[in-house]
Amino acid sequence: YPSLLLAATPFLVAALQQSGFGLWCFYLAIVAVGAAASAGTAQAIATVIARCRAHGQDPEIHLHVDEALTIARVDFGCVVVVLGLISLPATLLLGALGDARLVACLCLAGLAVAWVEHLDQVYAGVWKGMEDFASAARAEVFLRALQFSLLLGALQAGAGLIALVVV
Repeated sequence: YPSLLLAATPFLVAALQQSGFGLWCFYLAIVAVGAAASAGTAQAIATVIARCRAHGQDPEIHLHVDEALTIARVDFGCVVVVLGLISLPATLLLGALGDARLVACLCLAGLAVAWVEHLDQVYAGVWKGMEDFASAARAEVFLRALQFSLLLGALQAGAGLIALVVV
């Protein structure tokens, strides 16, 4: 997926111009911070579920999934608080990106997408723990290809920054 985004960079720059592309990169950076925060939870739940299955403790799996989702929510909450605390002084530095309301909107949208990806990583860990790697891989490849296709389609249709964020 990062390689596809890199390949799309010339199209994004042409469609969004320099200032819009800078805001797009800002949005992707926020999403990346949130997605990185879930990495440990996803690996942990995959390991715990695989261990439950190996020891015939399948009825306990749902408890561990609930636990992982709770941890992911708390973890994400901490990320939001930290980003919120640094956003106050950063607003002065991010003024060069454009209108403060647009920057704030992109920050909120990035956090919302990061939260969804955070939870998505937990469910991906569940699939891996259940050793259903083929389904996990098919879903990941299909959804990333669909997302990228929609992004390119929106660019072709002349969509602006907000429409691309929605995609």
